Amino acid sequence: SWMLRLWLLAGALAVLAVFSSVRSPAQETPVAGRKLAFLVGVKRYDHELLKDLDFPENDVEDLGTVLKAQNFETVVLTTARGKENAKDKPTAENIRTRLKALLSGANKHDLIVVALAGHGIQPLGADDSYFCPSDANPVVKNDKPVAEKSLISVGEILAALTESGIGDKLLMVDACRNDPS
Repeated sequence: SWMLRLWLLAGALAVLAVFSSVRSPAQETPVAGRKLAFLVGVKRYDHELLKDLDFPENDVEDLGTVLKAQNFETVVLTTARGKENAKDKPTAENIRTRLKALLSGANKHDLIVVALAGHGIQPLGADDSYFCPSDANPVVKNDKPVAEKSLISVGEILAALTESGIGDKLLMVDACRNDPS
């Protein structure tokens, strides 16, 4: 399974390389932008409804290694890293704060890879899917999360990427979308 993921990643990076090299005819000299990566892997969860997982941290660590070799500026949040430095724990607050900081000063010449690995939920009547940080409360009532701020909405991430003005964007989410209730 991890080999398939690496092949998919290689393909995605090739697509990004093509998109980032395409420039308008009026632009004579391509402007080199920053290459950013925001990677979140959650192995351990605080809430009893979310079982711990085996592979998300390994997946994002491996992806981070590949991207660093391609000169990406990377931010990696995992529960293991969070034990060493609290700002690296994949909590809802850290994810929002660190993504905002990474996107600061982004422009149309930059590109970003955002990868989230862990649990996810999509309440049956909801229009959006949610990624579950380590401190997520996944309880759903009346087709809505009871603690929505403890979850990371995929729409919220897409909006942050769009509002930042960053040029090329790739969002990968490796998460189920169950309704735990």
